[in-house]
Amino acid sequence: SVATADLVSVTAVVEPSDSKYRAGCELLGYEPPRRGTVAELCQEPLDGIVIASPNHTHLENLELLATKSMPVVLEKPLDATFEKICDVVRFSEAYGGPMIVDHVMRYAPIIAKAKDLLDAGAIGRLCSATFVQNCYYGPRLFHGFRRTMAGGGGMYIEKATHDFDLMLY
Repeated sequence: SVATADLVSVTAVVEPSDSKYRAGCELLGYEPPRRGTVAELCQEPLDGIVIASPNHTHLENLELLATKSMPVVLEKPLDATFEKICDVVRFSEAYGGPMIVDHVMRYAPIIAKAKDLLDAGAIGRLCSATFVQNCYYGPRLFHGFRRTMAGGGGMYIEKATHDFDLMLY
């Protein structure tokens, strides 16, 4: 999270990479305490948590919150495999606090305008839709944990999540 107008403050973070931690500190303008694990972070008095870990670790990080009820923002996609995605959904249904999935494309100005036009009936009744997402940064995206199906889940899970969300929205 980035502190904006003092509405959000970062209590602590878990970031294994020194360089990514430093880059995040530069972005925030301060150095939040760094914890070694999500379990250690969960010992903090937190008002909420953002899970933006590699896709294949989302479920295991959520499960550490099973006894909590704090608000959770979960970065999409939910996890890297269909089975674990289903487990995340089941977890969210049983969780004692609010959870939201970070679908940021909903808030893009062009999407907001399209939704306004559709809701107003300005283009008639919507009968079908085609969604094309030109992912020009694909070659850069599929490194690190995203390089394998087990780590990232592939383009269908990684990027089509937006397509499905926007069409349902």
